[in-house]
Amino acid sequence: METRNYEATLALNIVGTKETADEMIQQIERDFREQGADIKEIHRLEKRKLAYNPQKSKLKEAYFAIFFFEADPGLIAKLRAQLKFNEHIVLSYFQRLALKHAT
Repeated sequence: METRNYEATLALNIVGTKETADEMIQQIERDFREQGADIKEIHRLEKRKLAYNPQKSKLKEAYFAIFFFEADPGLIAKLRAQLKFNEHIVLSYFQRLALKHAT
């Protein structure tokens, strides 16, 4: 099957953990690659205020990262399911890109 280009925006909660945001991003990148995604680029957006309170937590800000990758369309559901088990990811949004992302 032909691969497509995607963007995944993730909000990470690093409060109360020994891991840094960079360590979490590296682990997520490894997980994506192990599942078959070809990571093209990662944008680290630092801490940002949240517009609303996700998952009924008292979290007011999170560390954001955007992953640009190429993958089989069937892989997206697997990645979403895998991210649901990561307690440090408070928000995730996947979007198919119409054009190839310039790296």
